[in-house]
Amino acid sequence: MADETRYALVHAYSIREHNNGMEEIENSINFVAELSYIESEELETDIRQVNSAASSLHIVRAVVANRDDLLEEFVNIGNTYLKAQGSYTISFDRGMAEISRKLLNLCASFRSYLEHQETHLKTELGRDSEGWINWRSFIGEVERKNRSYELIYGLRNYIQHVDMPPLAIELFADSPGEVSISVKLKKDKLLARGAQWSAQMRRYINSFDEGISLWRTLDEWNEAFQQIQIRGTELRIRPAGLSAKRILTLRERFGVPTGGQIGIALSPVGPIDGEMKLSLRWIDELAAEDLDELLTETSFC
Repeated sequence: MADETRYALVHAYSIREHNNGMEEIENSINFVAELSYIESEELETDIRQVNSAASSLHIVRAVVANRDDLLEEFVNIGNTYLKAQGSYTISFDRGMAEISRKLLNLCASFRSYLEHQETHLKTELGRDSEGWINWRSFIGEVERKNRSYELIYGLRNYIQHVDMPPLAIELFADSPGEVSISVKLKKDKLLARGAQWSAQMRRYINSFDEGISLWRTLDEWNEAFQQIQIRGTELRIRPAGLSAKRILTLRERFGVPTGGQIGIALSPVGPIDGEMKLSLRWIDELAAEDLDELLTETSFC
């Protein structure tokens, strides 16, 4: 930003009026206050920090939702089995298809989350920064120690180049009202032609007799996911906490009434050929509020 450019905090809102039984909406933009160069720089930084943290939260929440959807499907299959009193029904095929679909969603969202983190950290920290180098070292260590992490990560490629996850299911009625479920990834299908596994992963897959327990895989993968989520929080979410608080005090500091939306004018304003041309950057107060509430929760990682 250059010192000679004018910046202003603006408040956009709508006024609804009824005239002869018809509703009329008038949109207004109020210039609340001009900002100094230092104020505008600080506000730009706050907006950028909150938006970055919000984008990270959006994707990690998608991973969590897909994980929970998949685990819920295990319960659904168990309930179907109990209702059918142990006999086969077409519902089992549908249940397996749902597990396969939801596993695909989990693999895709998890890989997207990792790639999203890498893209933003490289941009925000720089390729040569200590923070980026530490992140890559951390991810490499997780990968070396947790084969289930690498299996879930690699399944996305398997699905792309070979087929949907190769699953086998077994159900056992241990006692009335109880059922045990075993879902495995088929070893021979995982190693099918076209599967792009590393040499270490091929050895890992080959170490199993017939198949790999999906439940155990998800449990171990979730440990890695939690570790990654904690590290990502420290790098991209917690640093935005102060920015979120400053954004949430803007209305009070500048006397902006509730309702509508606030933003910052990023270019000179004025009448041009009888029209007002305005370049605005909106301030996401909801994202700031969500972030502030999240960081005040003692249970948040």
